[in-house]
Amino acid sequence: MEKGDQGKEDSKDRISELTDEILFIILSFLTLKEAANICFLSRRLKILWPHIVALNFDASNTLGELRRNGRLRKKKRTWYINWVNHVLESHKGSTLNEFRVCFDLDWTCRHDIDSWFCFAISKRVRKLELDFEEVAEETWPPGGNLDDEPAFAFCPLSGYLCQLKSLTLEMSAYNMTFPNFPELTNLRHLAVSAYGGYDDDLLVLTSLIDASPSLNKLSLELNIWRSSTYNHAHNTSNVTGKPIPSLKVVEVIGFRGFKIDVDFLAYLLEHGKVMEKITINCCHPSWAGQILEFETIKERERARKHAVQLKSKSPSTTEFVII
Repeated sequence: MEKGDQGKEDSKDRISELTDEILFIILSFLTLKEAANICFLSRRLKILWPHIVALNFDASNTLGELRRNGRLRKKKRTWYINWVNHVLESHKGSTLNEFRVCFDLDWTCRHDIDSWFCFAISKRVRKLELDFEEVAEETWPPGGNLDDEPAFAFCPLSGYLCQLKSLTLEMSAYNMTFPNFPELTNLRHLAVSAYGGYDDDLLVLTSLIDASPSLNKLSLELNIWRSSTYNHAHNTSNVTGKPIPSLKVVEVIGFRGFKIDVDFLAYLLEHGKVMEKITINCCHPSWAGQILEFETIKERERARKHAVQLKSKSPSTTEFVII
C-alpha cells in the first residue's frame, strides 16, 4: 500500500460505519460536554447527537468553583443558562427519557427555567429533575431562608402536576411555606429529603399530602441537627386535619425523636385511614448501612424510645418496624 493510500485509510471515518443503535448507545454513556466534543470525530455522530433522549446538564466542576468563590456566581449563571439554551435550540428529538438541570439558580432566572420546563414537557419527558441548590454562599441553616423558593419552583409546574405519579423534593424545614396545590390525582409516591432543627415543623407538608388523594407511599429522609437558635415564624394554621385516604406505606430514615419528626408522624398516624406499614430507621441518612455509625448509643436509644411511643399509638392493623 502506498503512503498516500495509508494516510487516507487512517483518516477514514470508521465511526460512521456503525449502526444508529450502536451510536446512540455510545452517546448514552457520555456527558453532554463529552458528546458535543466527540461529534467532531464523526459526521454521523454530529447528525445523531441532536436526537439524544437524555439531557443531563451536569456542571459539577463549575459548582465546585462556586463553592470556593461565590463572586463568580453571576458569570457562571450566565454561562450555564447559555449552555442549556444552546443545546435545547439544537435538539431535534421528539421525546426525552431524562431532563436534568442542576445549578445555583434563583427567581431571577425564572423565565429561562420556565422555558426549559415547557421544552421538557413538549418532549414528553419521562424523568424531570430541577435542582436549584444554593452553593455560592455559606448559610445557616443549610439552604438558608427558602420562604419564596417553593412557589418559584412549583409555579411553572402547576399545569402539569396532575400528571405526576412520583415526586421527589429536597427542602429546608426552616420557616418553609408551600403554595396552594392543585389536586395531584395521579401522585402515588412522594419522597422528601428534609433539613431542619429539632424544633422545626414538617407539618407544612400536609398541604401537599391533602392535595394527593391517591398517595400510596411516603418516603422521608431527615437531616436534623440538635440545636436551633434562629427565630421561627411557623404557621400551622393551614393544617386541615383531613383524613389521608390512600396512604399505606411510610418509610423514615433519620428519625431522632424530636419535635420535627414526632409531631409529623403523630399526625400521619392520627389521620391515615389505611396505613399498612411504617418503617422507622433511627440512623442518620449519612451513616445508614455503614458498619461504623458515628452516633452515640445514647442518641440511638433516645430515638428508639420515642419511636416505641409512637408505635403504641398506631392501629393494631399497622405493621410498625423500628430499625
